[in-house]
Amino acid sequence: MKINKKKTIRWILIIGLIVYIARCTDRFLAIDSCLDFGNVWDYEQNICREDCLRWTKEEGCVSLCKDDEIWDDEKGCLKKSE
Repeated sequence: MKINKKKTIRWILIIGLIVYIARCTDRFLAIDSCLDFGNVWDYEQNICREDCLRWTKEEGCVSLCKDDEIWDDEKGCLKKSE
């Protein structure tokens, strides 16, 4: 059986392109759905964050809490205990 190299390379490129598009679409949908729920996408960790007011390249996650408060996942911001 003779293998046609041009057809094989063409199919490999087509499959690679399909995989690339699927991965890009998946990432776009994850970011979009995160923003739709009012959350912030962390581009460094590639996660959706609920504990940030915003995310910037310079500062990273800008916390929702004031300086005298800490973030608690279940209850939001709590006063720091001394």
